[in-house]
Amino acid sequence: MHVNKKLDPAIRIVLLAVPIALCLSCLTRRELVRVTRPAERSDIDIIKSGSALIRSLYCDITAEAVDDALWRKLRTARAYSLVPGSAARQRIPPLTAFHVMVKNTAPTPIRIEKAQVRYGAVARDALAADEIAGRLKSPSYSVYNFCALLSPRRLLEEKDAAGNIDYDRDTISSKLDFVPPNDTVLKLIVFDRIPVEAGTFKLLIRITASGREKIIDFDFTGRDYRTNGEDYNKMMENDAGKEHD
Repeated sequence: MHVNKKLDPAIRIVLLAVPIALCLSCLTRRELVRVTRPAERSDIDIIKSGSALIRSLYCDITAEAVDDALWRKLRTARAYSLVPGSAARQRIPPLTAFHVMVKNTAPTPIRIEKAQVRYGAVARDALAADEIAGRLKSPSYSVYNFCALLSPRRLLEEKDAAGNIDYDRDTISSKLDFVPPNDTVLKLIVFDRIPVEAGTFKLLIRITASGREKIIDFDFTGRDYRTNGEDYNKMMENDAGKEHD
């Protein structure tokens, strides 16, 4: 930056200090992030931070909230991405989504019939791909293939969390509307964004097997954090400790 040497020294100092202060502000700025985690319950195994497993008579279901890092991973997988426009900025969709894996442990096929989230007196059904497309018309979301994301894919080898899956290598597209015995399928279940004021909510997944219906529900908590804040850093340290247990 060029500063006129004829200016008063005090003014020159101010002119130099302002851009430096702005740069430091940008470097230390804390972004707001939404962190959604499964609540501990006697019937839930928390496999990793964010990944929860419920075992039932018919199937094992693993659910985890899709955070910003997982959205970025999904949009880079050939299985789930489209070619965006040249000027498109790739944004994180303003949605509440869950990465769900269903392993059929029964001797007969099972079907995933419906999914809901409930908080307070509110109950919301999962969105279809065309509904999402209607909400997210900006080119900023053109990289995401929501039709593929909401479609089932068969998992070729056992995995316990989304972070361990290579979607192009470890999964194949499934055209079946049911889960065969001993197979595992995964898919995204997507909802309108849950307000942070809700605090806690339930994810309910209805399945049918052998003509019988069962609803499997997970409890989740959601909270906004400022990155690099004390609470956020403490949470990240606890997660790192759990990963090494």
